[in-house]
Amino acid sequence: MLGSFFETLFLNGDHGREFIEAKGLDLMLKLFTLPGLPAPSEKSSPFKSLAVAFHSLAANNIVVIVRSFVEALNKQFALLGDLCSWREANCLLKEMQAKSNIASVVNSIDAFITVLAGLVREAPNFSGSILLSALSEWNTPAGQAAFHQVTELHRAMVWEIACHKPSEKKAISNATEGTNLPPTTDMEQSSEGSQAVSNAEPPKEEQEVKDGGEAVSLIAGIHSLLKGLTKMLGVQSRKRDDKIIITLVQTFAKALLDHITWTPKGNYDVMNRCKYLSSMIAEVRSLMFDERRNTTHTLLLYSFIHIGGLVELFKVFEWTNDTYVQWKRQEPASMDTSYGKEQTPSEDKQSEETLKNTNPIEVAFTSFVKLFKHMVNETMIATSPITANMLTLTLPGHKGPFDPHTFIQGVQQQVLKAILPLWNNTEAMTLYPKNVISSLISISNRILEGEGKQKIEKEPKKEFKPDQSIVEQLSNMGFSRSHAEEALRQIGNNHLELATEWLLNNPEPEVPDPVETEDGVDDELALALAMSLGQDPPPEKKPQEKLEQKAPADDYSALKDSIVNKSLDIVAMGHLRTI
Repeated sequence: MLGSFFETLFLNGDHGREFIEAKGLDLMLKLFTLPGLPAPSEKSSPFKSLAVAFHSLAANNIVVIVRSFVEALNKQFALLGDLCSWREANCLLKEMQAKSNIASVVNSIDAFITVLAGLVREAPNFSGSILLSALSEWNTPAGQAAFHQVTELHRAMVWEIACHKPSEKKAISNATEGTNLPPTTDMEQSSEGSQAVSNAEPPKEEQEVKDGGEAVSLIAGIHSLLKGLTKMLGVQSRKRDDKIIITLVQTFAKALLDHITWTPKGNYDVMNRCKYLSSMIAEVRSLMFDERRNTTHTLLLYSFIHIGGLVELFKVFEWTNDTYVQWKRQEPASMDTSYGKEQTPSEDKQSEETLKNTNPIEVAFTSFVKLFKHMVNETMIATSPITANMLTLTLPGHKGPFDPHTFIQGVQQQVLKAILPLWNNTEAMTLYPKNVISSLISISNRILEGEGKQKIEKEPKKEFKPDQSIVEQLSNMGFSRSHAEEALRQIGNNHLELATEWLLNNPEPEVPDPVETEDGVDDELALALAMSLGQDPPPEKKPQEKLEQKAPADDYSALKDSIVNKSLDIVAMGHLRTI
């Protein structure tokens, strides 16, 4: 009832502003902290009504709404920290069921994140200046603190789900039965690769939980929020602030790197870590690559590489590969006996479903290979609007304009170095599942065939055609048509604001007036000046005079100076006569 009232009230922009000025927004946020409010996972009518009310209010007040939600999140995280050690990722689910006050705080955080995610997804529809202001709120100390705590909670909940979810617990026991894989806290590097620490103590007994629905809802809300923020960072706008964009993208990249390299304190089970890695690699793939549109968030990928993300990613991949090979050696019964045999698509699908339910190590290994397959896909990078947007950005650690071709080559070379040890290990190749072998072949073919250079250098230049209506608009602004068309070709699309920005940053070189070497042209200039001032035209030169003009260069220069001086005299006489 109250939510419907707010929704109707905020349809009027003036009412919304007056409501905020009267501190009504603070009271409205407190509704999400009430103990009896249903969790967002229950999709209750009260929550839906409040969410719609906030959306109506944000239509004209998105910046202050984001700021208020950030502050509310920080307060709830501080309260949660006082109640439990949630960052250790080993107690939150159990304590949520045992203590109602902890469950209430987590539900409030879930509610704030869910509503904020919806607002962020709609933010790209706002104007450039409003969008930039909304992004700037995440770059403040309060915004940075909220972002880091949200990503920490994300890691904690994914880990606890990996360890405690009942539906997966049975699968873990079945997958590990009869194996000698030890639980471990770290992996030791040797000359032959990573080996599990054999003398590690067994992990603590897994905690029983009744339901993980709240955790799943929270993870989904956080993913939706992060997905919306990455979309905001990729919006093309002439009014964007490069410093804000770069800082926030680097924050994102650092969070993704922490997701991949994070391990819980104390002992942990290998199977649980593989389940955690499967989820986090899928998260990285989802944020960096849009599989539906077949494009890449190139700026996020670049920032991830710039902070050393690929190096750390390959280290974790090496650990996963060694763990997989070790597990296969100890489980001959579970080896893929179908390798090299022809299978029907339905059999492949059933095999994948079985692996998904019983083999976390293989699922994690396959997730890495899928990520690498996207990274070397030159089409996803070359055709991405964000790649075109980067042509006008000042990137950290990069001198000169961004070159997509060089960038793709660099990524492909690093991925090739990471997968070469797999090809060189004959024994391991017989243990990999059929779909992994197929993906490795696809990755290698893309890299070795050099398709990246063809896609960037040939296809865009051949197929892209500047929109003549955009060219006309740029021409009306004072730019030449040829320079306007060149701007559209350089940015790779028909975006008016980006083309204008490129034109302003790359002015057309001024072409000096041509110096005529024929006397006839200089004579025509003198004739035009004289006639415009009402003077009698100068007498025509006799043929011999023209013959005399064919003199050495020094004589020609003197003659030219004489003609110019005569023209100036004519202009001066005209002005004097007018006076």
